[in-house]
Amino acid sequence: MFCGSKVSQSLGLLGIRTIGELAAADGRFLYEKLGKAGTMLHSYANGGDMSRVRPFGEVREIKSVGNSITFKRDISGVQEIKKGIYALSDSVASRMRAKGVKCWVVQAGVKDPNFKTVSRQKTLSAPTCISKEVSAAAMELVASFWNMNAPVRLLSVTCTSLIPSDASCEQLCFFGGGRPFDRAREEKLEKTVDSIRAKYGGSAVKPCGLLNDDIGFTKIK
Repeated sequence: MFCGSKVSQSLGLLGIRTIGELAAADGRFLYEKLGKAGTMLHSYANGGDMSRVRPFGEVREIKSVGNSITFKRDISGVQEIKKGIYALSDSVASRMRAKGVKCWVVQAGVKDPNFKTVSRQKTLSAPTCISKEVSAAAMELVASFWNMNAPVRLLSVTCTSLIPSDASCEQLCFFGGGRPFDRAREEKLEKTVDSIRAKYGGSAVKPCGLLNDDIGFTKIK
């Protein structure tokens, strides 16, 4: 049902503990309490999933790669939000590289303690699977719509408009040069980090800003 522990707790406080009770609940009431998640869960509970039935073993086309984290405590401030965005972007970029894809669009989302969710997206100047570029785009988006001093319960970063890595291209610049080479070098560096993590574990290499983590950044996969 795509219902995590936090939403399950919220539903429990509303007296909803079974799919039948969720289906019988008032849709508008669920929207007021849980936002879009409440509407989606109510629809699914009433059989509203219109996805086609797929043959067993069919490989689905990858349409997006994303990740989110609900923090151990509410976070706030530029530094904590920036750490969360980078940790998520690092995870998402690594997964894109593993799948052999790059993204044209980055989406960032924020959920506050009252479960209100806001998200925005932007199209990049060139497709990427580099953590720093995904993180920079996501942070720019969050800064454009969120009060950095307001409490944050959840952050999400999602990359869409995916293309195969070998199909990506960018317009070369005759002035200043360097950028295509820098991107290739950064991508090679991050692939090396992927190899180290695959051999020695996900925490073998991590940004120094995520050391002494008491919020949950290092648990992002």
